[in-house]
Formats: sequence, structure tokens, C-alpha cells
Amino acid sequence: MARTKIDYGIDLGTTNSAISLMENGEIRIIKSDKYQKDTTPSCVQFNKKKAVFVGDDALNRYRYEALKAFKAFTRSGSDSTEAKINTFIEFKRTMGTDKSYPSEYMNQSFASEELSAEVLKKLKSYLKNENITAAIITVPAKFRQNQIDATQRAATLAGFNYFELLQEPIAASLAYGIDAKDMDGHWLVFDLGGGTFDAALMKVEEGVMKVADTEGDNHLGGKNIDYAIVDKLLIPYLKENYTTDNILSDERGRTLLRDALKWIAEETKIVLSAEDQFEIYTDEPLGEDDNGEDMELDLTVTLDDYENAARPIFQRAIDISVRLLENNKLKGSDLKTVVLVGGPTLSQTLRNMLTDSLFADNDNKDSQIFSFLSSATDPMTAVAKGAALFASTRDIPLNLQKRDRTKIQLTLKFPETTVETEENIGIRIERSRTTGQIPKKIFAEIIRNDQAWSGGKVEIQNDAEIVPIILNTGKTNGFAITLSDEQGNIYPCEPSQFTIIQGLKAATPTLPFALCIDAYDTQKGKQTLQAMSGLDKNQSLPAKGQGIFKTQKKIHAGNKQDVIRIPIYEGDPGTQAIHNNQVHEVLITGEDLPEDLPEDMDAELMLEIDSSRRMKLSAYFPYIDETYEIDLPDNTTKDYDADVLENEIQKARQHTAKLENISPGTCGKSGNELNELAGLLKNAREDQDTKTQVKERLSEVLKDLDKTEEEGEWQKTEQKLTNALKKIAVTCQRYGNENTTQLVNQYQEQAHTIIRERNVKLANALTEEIRASDFALVSQDIGLWISYIRRFDEEFDKYHWKDRVAARQLISEAKQIIMKNPSKTKLQHIVKQLSGILSEADKPLTDTIDKELLRTKR
Repeated sequence: MARTKIDYGIDLGTTNSAISLMENGEIRIIKSDKYQKDTTPSCVQFNKKKAVFVGDDALNRYRYEALKAFKAFTRSGSDSTEAKINTFIEFKRTMGTDKSYPSEYMNQSFASEELSAEVLKKLKSYLKNENITAAIITVPAKFRQNQIDATQRAATLAGFNYFELLQEPIAASLAYGIDAKDMDGHWLVFDLGGGTFDAALMKVEEGVMKVADTEGDNHLGGKNIDYAIVDKLLIPYLKENYTTDNILSDERGRTLLRDALKWIAEETKIVLSAEDQFEIYTDEPLGEDDNGEDMELDLTVTLDDYENAARPIFQRAIDISVRLLENNKLKGSDLKTVVLVGGPTLSQTLRNMLTDSLFADNDNKDSQIFSFLSSATDPMTAVAKGAALFASTRDIPLNLQKRDRTKIQLTLKFPETTVETEENIGIRIERSRTTGQIPKKIFAEIIRNDQAWSGGKVEIQNDAEIVPIILNTGKTNGFAITLSDEQGNIYPCEPSQFTIIQGLKAATPTLPFALCIDAYDTQKGKQTLQAMSGLDKNQSLPAKGQGIFKTQKKIHAGNKQDVIRIPIYEGDPGTQAIHNNQVHEVLITGEDLPEDLPEDMDAELMLEIDSSRRMKLSAYFPYIDETYEIDLPDNTTKDYDADVLENEIQKARQHTAKLENISPGTCGKSGNELNELAGLLKNAREDQDTKTQVKERLSEVLKDLDKTEEEGEWQKTEQKLTNALKKIAVTCQRYGNENTTQLVNQYQEQAHTIIRERNVKLANALTEEIRASDFALVSQDIGLWISYIRRFDEEFDKYHWKDRVAARQLISEAKQIIMKNPSKTKLQHIVKQLSGILSEADKPLTDTIDKELLRTKR
């Protein structure tokens, strides 16, 4: 029978991958062909005969190649032709970037998605009797759009005609939920894999799952622990016992040494997940030191040693989880359970740290720890199993199904997951799609696979019928459909079976980041990201977002140089675009317009995104009644320059120091983070994954600093407005009347609204207006004009005069008027003349605004 549901789920992991199948209502992990393991190492090797190997054999070869390459370097230096790598690991960490992996044997370089495609092909090959063309493929919840695009390219390269992407925490929660008995409440999915970390807060009510919120780090996982062991334990041992200055000062030498030691660090990590110490001894030399002496490892790593190296990585994951709970006003004791996913979560160190952090204020934590962290689901295969469960609920598009048209074709409508015990299934006979014989009268009988329930024979009248069915609670319910005529003759049909999972309702994918437009914010008076209504963070997918903006300049029809730029970002509304991730940039030029589009015209934007995060933008301009629709293309990010990153870190340190007095706590935290990022960059300047990690974490620091600075600016702005209000109130008492008193009251009401909305631009504008009114009131007093003359006279050299002689003459003339016959009108006229010969250097600069961007309506 041709599949109508996807049924196959794939966990495409950084370190290991797995494939599973929903079959007859049961989830089955498909084991690797040679080693019969549940997981397959995400490792690809090319050999001299141009053959491709994926999995355990490739991983064994990688360890050999890494050691061989370092040995060759110690003998011949950076120019060694032997120091070549043709086996690649952890390329998921560079998905969506321009990172390439050169293979000498293949005479070409491979992108991350091309290597990932080889892993997908290998997983497909485990099914000997079926060519898999559709699958659910999992991705980290916090994958950015460029990483999503690359994963989709990998699936296409691997030969999938249809696929959907599913966030890993949702998959893991489904795998856990199908076996859980008491589910209602908040769950924390703690997914620490080989290369990525996701923390997802799930809310379950009467079996209905929903993603409440997510946080994560796409560059945090087992790989970080491995290299922490290398950098903090293994390399220090070599430095202490051998001469390694030249090796470690050479960028390539250090990289090759770290890679050669990585597999030893990985073994150390696995052993110390359960043991108290690990004896490391290398059977053969790693290579030669600077003096030509063979280097070997012979040391004991204790659990304390390991924890000192790994604790910062674990702590970062825990801190992200705690922040997720705090953002949702929860604490550890509010959680129903913590679902642990990924190999590193088997670590005794992590489990102890996680429990201590989440139950810090709970005196009874020891009695809760087992039920809190235990799960019948294997952390290594939870994501793949959940993906298969989700796959069983998703239809393969009809045009891609390979059906036997001689069988009676059916369309079935039913809920694939439900919390109800009784449901209805809709059955439609598709005569136009069937080439075989169909009787005029036809009956259907639905039987549950356990044979304990049957719906009896029901006539399908007018080729459509709704049939009630009964479900077993808390189980996967399989059903078979039998069609027959009035005489009881059986007619084969397709599909002839279906599955409904009772006890839970699957969560839908969500947006991990808000989708925004970079535009000029008329309220703040600067360029920031503007939210699209309906595309906030955690919005369920598929979704549509809308926003109405204004043009800032006239676009002349036919003129290519006139441009409207619509940059789309994943990020935080109200922040600078440079600190966020650009998804795409849409350009509409005068060549696209049938007629001129004036300045200050509406631009109605709609951004659509499907469940796999494919996007489409439409822009409608009511003035010319034209709509432009654009399918947004794939996105790939470029490598970062280590020197530039170092410079940005240094600038961030200087910025932090300047803001210390505004928020010492924030600046202290930022300073620690910058020190850690500088250390990461120092150890791996040429590693693109590390540089991307540094860039993304640096952006978060800069957002915090911008927020702190903005808070300080607002405090100053609010203070200026408050002072202006106080001053005009005093002036009004001295010089005002009933009208001016009413004006001051209006100012106070406006100020109250502006302060509540924290509108910097309006606050500044109102402050200037109040000052002008105050000046107009005070100017009735000759003392004001005398004070101006005195200030110009006493601080003459501080001003930049266009004509110093003329300025002196005017001041002398004013002083004579003051002494002999004071006149407010004459002094006011002289002050205006003096203002006219002040240099432009004393006048404020006007802000530069990018007129190609749209602006907000307010």
C-alpha cells in the first residue's frame, strides 16, 4: 500500500543522527546496517577511490586522519602535504554559512548542507525494501533562517520529494508524552546535543501540548565540552611536560593539535559522566614537540578536573533555562517534569547542577529528583521517535503519493492526535481518481487493530459518510478499513488503514524569533527593528504578519536609482538591525512601478511563513493600487574576520566602562561575557563555527548595552522635561495670566502621556516647546536680555564668532545702553544680532536618515 502519511522521522544531529518509523501504531528506530546501532555518527569520509563513507567507519577514519595530520605538521610544519583531512564532523554547526570543507581526494570543497545530505542518504539506505521520499526532519528550535534554508537544501540534495521541518523540543516532548500517564502542567525540555542547546517550555492542559516559550544557543553542546577538556586539561599537560611554544603559536598547528586530542576528550567526557576518574594513556606518540621529542599523554583525569572544565558549558545551558523560566514567571518547583534530551544530559555532573539550580529554594528536593529528571525515553533517540510520531500525523501531498489507482481511492479526514475517546472519521469515495471498478452501493467497515471494536458495516451514501469511532485511552490506535458491495464482495481500497494517537494533541511549530522590518521609527527618532503584527516570538506556525508603513521619499516610475528597501530580520523589536540576524532584503525600484509613488504614502506589508519557515512577502501600495509578491530566496551568511571580532570586543569593553555608572550589574555581567568570548576567539581564531558563536553572543551583549544606554538617555530626557515643566511653572507664577496657566496645565498633561509611553522624540519636542514658551514669558523682563549680554561678554572666547570685531562692538553698545538708558527692545535686538554671527560649530547637527527605508506611521 502506498503511504499517505509521511511516517518517517529523522533526527539530523551534530554528532549523531537517527531515523525512525511509525508502523502499525508503534514507533520503531531503524538500526544502522553494519553496526546495528540506534544512532549513526554524523561523519562523512571521502577516500582515494572517490567513495563516500558515512557513520562509524568514517568516524574511525577521522580519528586516524586527525592524528596523522598533526604528526605530519610536527615533522614538516604548515606546508606539509600530509596534513590533509578528507573526513568531516560537526558540520551542522556551520549550516547556512559559506564554510567549505575541502577534500583532496575529491578535488572539490563541500558545503555543510552537502555533507548533511550524505548523512540523510545513509539513513535512507537502511530501508532495503522502500525508497523513502518523504520525511519529517528535525532542527533546533533556535535555528536561524539561514540554517533552516540550508537544512532544506540538504533534504532536497538527499532526494526527498517532500519534507517538513520540526523543532527538536517538540519532537522530544511528543516522544515523552506518548508514554507519560500524568502530563498536565509545565514541562521543561532540556535538549543539550552534540552541537546545539534548546530549552523549551511546554504547557500541557488535558493532554493538549503547546510551546509556551523557547530559548537556546546554536553553538553550545558536546563539542564545546570536548574542546574545553582539550584546552583546560590536555594541552596544559603537554605544555608542562614538553616544549610546545612553536606548535601552539602557529594557528594551524594549534588547530591540528586540538583536533587530534578531541577524540580523547570525548572518551573522557563519556567515562566521567558516570565514573569518578579516567586514566588516559596514548599507545602511540601524538607527534613531536618543538625539540623533536615524541609527545604522549599519561595522566589521570578526576571528576573534579572534568567538572572544572565542563562546568561553564553546563552552567550556560542552565542559565538559559533559568532565564526562560523567569521570563515566564516560573521557578523549578512549578515544573511537572524536565525532559532530558541529548547525550551530554547523561552526565552526573549536569544532572546534579540542574537539580541544584532548579530546586535551589526547595528543602525537599532530594525526594523529588528521581521523578523530576527520569524518563522512560532514551535521551539519544527521543527526538527521532517524536519525529516519527509527528510524521504519522502529516499527509504526503496527493500529487506525490504513489497510489495503485486500480484500488478504490479514498480521502480520509480525522484528527491524528486527540484527547477525546470518541472521534469521527470522514470517508469520501474518489471515483474520478480510481481506474478500477466501484459498485454503485458500497459499504465500509472500520475495525480497530486490537479487534476489540468495530463500527459495523456503514453504507457510504453519495460517496461520502462520517463514521464515529471509539479509541483506547492513552494509546496509539490503529484502524483498518474494509469496503464491500451489497453481496459482501470485498473491494481493495487505498488507504486501507489509519492511526489516531489518543491522550495528547501535538504542539505546532513556533517562531523562535520575532520577524521584523528595519525602518525609521518616528517615535524614537532613529532606525530600529519594527515588529510585524502576528509574527511575534512563539507565534504558532503557519502564520501571517502585517504592518503599515510610510514611504520617506518620492519614487519616480522607471528610475532604477529610486529604491524602497525592505530589510527583514529575526530579532528583537526596538533594537538596532546590526545586532540581529538579517533574513533577506527586498528591493523595489522605480523600474517596478507603473507610475510615480509620492513621499509619505502607505506601504502595506504582509509576510507569510509556513510550518517549515518558508517565507513570502507582499507589498501593497494603495496610492498606485499595486501589489508586489516575492518568494524569499535562501540565505547564507559569510565568515567573520577574527581581527574585526577582536576589535568589536574591545569597543564593547570601552562602551561597558562608559555605562558602568548607569547599571553596574548589567555592565559587570557584560564584562565577564566579553572576557569569555575573547578567550574562545583566542583558542580558535580560524574556526568559523567559533567565530559565529562569538559574533552571536557579542550581539546579545551589545543589545544589553544599547538597552542600558537607552535607559540612561531616557532618564536624562525625562529629567530635562521635568525641569522644563518646573521652570515654566515658576515663570508662569511670576509673569503669567489665566491663558498661560491653562497652557502650563496642557503641557503637564502631555508630559504625563509621553513619560508613560517613554517617547524620546516627543519628550524632546515638548521640552523645546516648553522652553520656548518659558523664554517668551521671561523675555518680558529686561533682566533676561541683560543676562545674555553679560554671558556673551564674560565668556566671549568660548564662542565661535564669524566676526569677532563686530561681536565686540555689539556687546560694547549693549553695555552702554544698560548703563545709560536700559531698553528691553534695544537689548533684545542686539542679542538677535549676536546670535546671527555665531559660527555653525555652535549649532546642533541634523540627524542623517536613510530615506530608502520605510518609516512607521506615528
